[in-house]
Amino acid sequence: MWVRASSDVDMYLKGYVDVSLDESKRRLNDQQLKWISQLQQEDKIEIRFNTKFFTSGDSREIEQAGVLGAIIGSALSLLVCFILSFPLGVLAAVYLEEFAPKNRFSRIIEVNINNLAAVPSIVFGLLGLAIFLNFFGLPRSTPLVGGMVLALMTLPTIIIASRASLRAVPPSIRKRQWVSVQARCKQLFITSCHLRCLEC
Repeated sequence: MWVRASSDVDMYLKGYVDVSLDESKRRLNDQQLKWISQLQQEDKIEIRFNTKFFTSGDSREIEQAGVLGAIIGSALSLLVCFILSFPLGVLAAVYLEEFAPKNRFSRIIEVNINNLAAVPSIVFGLLGLAIFLNFFGLPRSTPLVGGMVLALMTLPTIIIASRASLRAVPPSIRKRQWVSVQARCKQLFITSCHLRCLEC
């Protein structure tokens, strides 16, 4: 049966502990160093790759701590960010590019979107702290708050990139697609009306 040694033993085995120092200035005393030497002579101590680092969560003991909780929390935060920012960003870009009237209000929105894309991430973090945590009272430890702040931070970038992609489509292809969409909608409307008339 093998057990994990403390981080002090690991540092000693890797040569980072100065044995010439006084015992009071070292984290390992002389008796512990003798035990380690005896275990080394009996081949009962080894340096192995710590696989528990990827499968363990938080711990106050350094040798038992892992990154599993951080990986899951980051993945959930990215999932919340994607669910919120991607649909909203694409729909906002389509509305601003295709349907929004070109007036002063739409120009103000465009300027604000461009300004928000240049705001540092620390400002969005403070905004999330002030609004989501202090005002709405959401819990600190959930990935929901982090995902919402990430969504606010990435939303301007998604809108700008989506609008640039829409502008890159040639007008001829856009009009052709628009005509085909109108024809399909008209056909669907006629079919639904015909079915309602049959039901009557």
